[in-house]
Amino acid sequence: MIFDYIIVGGGTTGCLIADYLSKKKYKVAIIEKGKHNKLLNFFANFPNGTFFTLKNKNFTKNYLCECSNNLNGRKLVWPRGECIGGSSAINGLVYKRGHKNDFDKLSNQGFLSWEWNKIVKYYEEIEDCLKIHNHKKYKSENLENSSNKNPIVESFLKSLEKNKFNFCDSFNKRLESNDSQCSYYDLTLNNSKRSYAYNVYLKDNKNVKIFYQSLVSKIILKNQNATGVEFIKNEKKIIINCTKEIIISAGTINSPKILQLSGIGNKNLLNSQGIKINYENDKVGTNLRDHLQTKLTYKINSKRNYNYLANKINLLYQTKQFVNYLIFKKGPFSKGAIRAGAFVGTEHDESRHNFQINLLLASGTYEKLDKFNGVSVSVNSLNPQSTGYIKIKSKNPYEDPVIQPNYLENANDLEKLLKGIKLIRKIAQTDPFSKLIEKEVIPGRSTISRNDLINFIKDASTTIYHPTGTCKIGKEGDGVVDERLRVWGIKNLRVCDASVFPESLTGNIVASCYLAGMVLVKDILS
Repeated sequence: MIFDYIIVGGGTTGCLIADYLSKKKYKVAIIEKGKHNKLLNFFANFPNGTFFTLKNKNFTKNYLCECSNNLNGRKLVWPRGECIGGSSAINGLVYKRGHKNDFDKLSNQGFLSWEWNKIVKYYEEIEDCLKIHNHKKYKSENLENSSNKNPIVESFLKSLEKNKFNFCDSFNKRLESNDSQCSYYDLTLNNSKRSYAYNVYLKDNKNVKIFYQSLVSKIILKNQNATGVEFIKNEKKIIINCTKEIIISAGTINSPKILQLSGIGNKNLLNSQGIKINYENDKVGTNLRDHLQTKLTYKINSKRNYNYLANKINLLYQTKQFVNYLIFKKGPFSKGAIRAGAFVGTEHDESRHNFQINLLLASGTYEKLDKFNGVSVSVNSLNPQSTGYIKIKSKNPYEDPVIQPNYLENANDLEKLLKGIKLIRKIAQTDPFSKLIEKEVIPGRSTISRNDLINFIKDASTTIYHPTGTCKIGKEGDGVVDERLRVWGIKNLRVCDASVFPESLTGNIVASCYLAGMVLVKDILS
């Protein structure tokens, strides 16, 4: 089989790219490891489907990281969407553009394709498709109207304002500022249903060939020219070829893995696994970054949270709320659990925010909520300086790679979390949010010394699911791809997903994953 373009991975970015290219009459194939089934459509469309999808092996792959020395030897689990639509089908719905200075930093390094004034129109085009609030056409579904306000969210935002946070209509209107801001989040919802990559870009597209349950084993290279893809389906090896380009959109974990399996990467690593070297590049799989979050848990006196909904024995109440959602698109089922947050301003001359604070209308884990009525308030360090790596364990494509984030390797990342905890506690003691709080359950008010708080961070911190950086944009010798996302040293091969961003983005990453796809298709179609 021969196609014009082959896309490895039908996730957030891959779906967008496939849609745009196929509408220009190109013959496009997607190779997707995950399944496509009706259950996915139901749970993914459901605003609170995250509670179900993150623990469902049919939609989500849970990767196990290596021991983190700075997290007291714990191995964190990284859930990633393994389904058509990728992590956009299972995430917490938050849509946040990158900060202007995330991209101006790239353009100042000579990567002019990423200049803010050029890419902001791409964000707007994405938002037209997703029907996200873009200041022109769509009213954001995050903005709670008078009949659907949540008192916990409202009190949280008012307490933030009392602590000198500037309330804004949308974080996406304040992308040139680094002051302390608070707001409702823009959410990837349309008529109270999730807008994710598949149902927005590919659901009605009949021109893209999708190979489901297909595991890519390597890119076929001839004279440093990408000509096809080898993958395994039903235990059989299949090769498909392309006439134009292959685009790897397999995510921060699997894009470097596929490059390494294809003989593109560190010479010593490839030699140790018996893989023929097609192009030596020590940067493949390095520069791994992730937002680490620390959560404080509070017992509250309000019933407007998901613990009460989940633990309510009276099925009549749950049924009432579900009907309220189905008919009126109101109530707890109509939105996600994360609706509001804050970005904390910089202290010195930094051009971006220091850390992010999120209110979660639940406490416990996605697998098991606490039995009491609780909420969680988390802090995550933005722009972390700690970097890790991803590398293959063998040339067996079924084997997951080594994932070593090296959390808190840089002391500045720890200091940001300590400051964040202090700030959360201050907000929790501020009226009106304080009136809802009965008790700080985790870590508890007795945890006050610096050493105790450091131990708490190391014992309890988790990922907030924003890994980036392992196939970073850079100049030859310093990056994996150039500014047009072409793999250095190999013709007709690109990488396009969160792995290409050299640094962590200032906030949630799904919006910028879509953006990367837009930058690529505009380059191809120009």
